[in-house]
Amino acid sequence: FLLAFENSFCQDYVTEKFFRTFMDDFPVIPVVRGGTDYQRYFPQGTFVDTLDFRNPKELAAYLKKISKDHRKVATMLEAKSRYQFVAIHRHCQMCYLLHKYNITSSGIDPSVPTLDRTALTKTYTDVFRWLSQDKCYPPRDFTGALEK
Repeated sequence: FLLAFENSFCQDYVTEKFFRTFMDDFPVIPVVRGGTDYQRYFPQGTFVDTLDFRNPKELAAYLKKISKDHRKVATMLEAKSRYQFVAIHRHCQMCYLLHKYNITSSGIDPSVPTLDRTALTKTYTDVFRWLSQDKCYPPRDFTGALEK
């Protein structure tokens, strides 16, 4: 197991520790704790989410139990091995899209695909507010469990 715990609980932020477990078929099962809905975005059966447990003791008991179940561990590792993380740099992706699609020229080049500009456009009057407002919050799992 690899603990891929966030130091910041922010909406849609996933630590690089989680993604690294999908590189080069790293044979560990990530245990995640963070602000992302991992169940929504990542393949089931490839990680353990702390939100599924009421407290650290329950989580530890589960990890101990499945670590002895070689079939369960093998199934999770096999499921995880079907996926690979490929790093894409956003700026490179933006350049790729600008070059691939004819979205800026006023004349249409028939050899270049055209995208509807409105599909790629969204206006924010205050970018700082959009990036920061209500995106981060204190952890909601294990509240007070470690203080006792």
